Amino acid sequence: MDLRTYLTKVKHRQREFADSLGVTQGLISQWARGKALPPPNRCVAIERLTHGEVTRKELRPVDWAEYWPELEHTAQHEEGV
Repeated sequence: MDLRTYLTKVKHRQREFADSLGVTQGLISQWARGKALPPPNRCVAIERLTHGEVTRKELRPVDWAEYWPELEHTAQHEEGV
């Protein structure tokens, strides 16, 4: 699930979410709208904070394998390879 959908689904305020991550609400807004990508360390934190509902792969769909090659096996398994 993308970050915007998650925040809407759980009725989580961007400000509270930002405070939990130690970033600004404006940055959360940019990430949720797809205007900017969260850095890899924040992707891990978001995945943990959302209990896996928003994954690193969803946050960085183009380059996730560069940062987390260990997830490649999981991706192949999900695709049935």
